[in-house]
Amino acid sequence: MHHINTDNSCAHILVVQGIFILLQYSRN
Repeated sequence: MHHINTDNSCAHILVVQGIFILLQYSRN
């Protein structure tokens, strides 16, 4: 259970970073 939770956290951070980069790219 703990391992899955950690994996989810990593994926969530990756998704957030990807969206943030996309937003910045779209603005430029």
